[in-house]
Amino acid sequence: RRTKEDHNPQVIYTPWESAPERRYKLMNWDYGRTPPANTVSGYYGAWSADGIHWTDAPKNPVLRDVTGDVGNFTWDARGGRYIGYPKQFTEVRGFRRRCVGFAETKDFESWPAPALVLAPDEYDDRWATQTGQHTDFYGLCGFPYESMYLGFLWIFRITGAGDDGPIFVELVSSRDGVHWTRQEEPRPPILPLGPDGAWDDGMIFTTNHPLVEGNTIKLYYG
Repeated sequence: RRTKEDHNPQVIYTPWESAPERRYKLMNWDYGRTPPANTVSGYYGAWSADGIHWTDAPKNPVLRDVTGDVGNFTWDARGGRYIGYPKQFTEVRGFRRRCVGFAETKDFESWPAPALVLAPDEYDDRWATQTGQHTDFYGLCGFPYESMYLGFLWIFRITGAGDDGPIFVELVSSRDGVHWTRQEEPRPPILPLGPDGAWDDGMIFTTNHPLVEGNTIKLYYG
């Protein structure tokens, strides 16, 4: 750990790198409140030969001043680019909501400011019956798959005071990784919550991309 305020690490495996010390990449958020080296909020980058011992990028953060402390990053082999989906806050129908931004780069050490790509629609709020209840998107794991892109969208139903509520996962799809199509109504979860009392009965979060092994997809979640 760099500081007591860094979290949300994302590891990307890039074995084709000519420099062996850069075969693994790391992105993680830091609030930027730890002088002298960590005074700017954003995503800090690093690389490694073995995925264990890391060297910081010389000009951190590589993606700075974003508003969301949750984001998922991966390598897009089809586009020859790194892609990331940082959380963004946007006013939507009377609430300052967590939404999904998008950034892409071919240079891991330099990321542009993200653009908004996904925000909750009116159907996402269909369950709300009390003042203050609404839906946010806590995050998106977007990744290339076959001839398109798939995404695991974290649906956060804020049930009332305290910014609390369940989080489950819906499937979204895209042709370019930027413009996303939601499922048809009633939008059933692709990864629902567990039964009451189970370890996963409250909130579910997926990894930055699944593992694809032949015809098998393995998705790890917490």
